[in-house]
Amino acid sequence: MSNERKNTIIWFMIVIGLLLCVLGGRLGGGASGYSLLQKGGAILVIIGGVLEFTLFRCPHCGRSLGRKRITRDTCPYCGEKLD
Repeated sequence: MSNERKNTIIWFMIVIGLLLCVLGGRLGGGASGYSLLQKGGAILVIIGGVLEFTLFRCPHCGRSLGRKRITRDTCPYCGEKLD
């Protein structure tokens, strides 16, 4: 799977998770705490965040690319071409 496709899926998860959290808050969790929508949304956001920081690594040196991968075709650490 390409990095662009991974990025799209991860951001989709995060946006849907945030929307579920807001929707769950609007529909009301009541006095019983958070609604199931809010819990599910929070889980999606957490999973998306973890995947964001674990999947995007340089295939050559293994260092995390983080936000640097968006504007680069090469690794900022080792200089190798990214797929």
